[in-house]
Amino acid sequence: MKGGASVYDAVRQLRPAWMLRGRPTAMARNQAQLITYVDGVRYGVGVESLRSLPIRAVATVRYFSPGSAEAHFGPGHLLGAIEVVTLPN
Repeated sequence: MKGGASVYDAVRQLRPAWMLRGRPTAMARNQAQLITYVDGVRYGVGVESLRSLPIRAVATVRYFSPGSAEAHFGPGHLLGAIEVVTLPN
């Protein structure tokens, strides 16, 4: 990945299936989105929110299935979640 790449770019290149999970189906549209977290705090909805995170500041990125996301973050994760853990300052 180049220096100016975002987490979105890395996920698109290395884990494209995560992005497909984040696309709502006709039934789920407006009812559910993939939720993103940064350092355990809800950051945004959908994979688009990952565009603002520079990859150089990231330690790990992890996808949670809907069941795992609900167990880890609470209810309301019908399409799962992506958690980004940043590097310490």
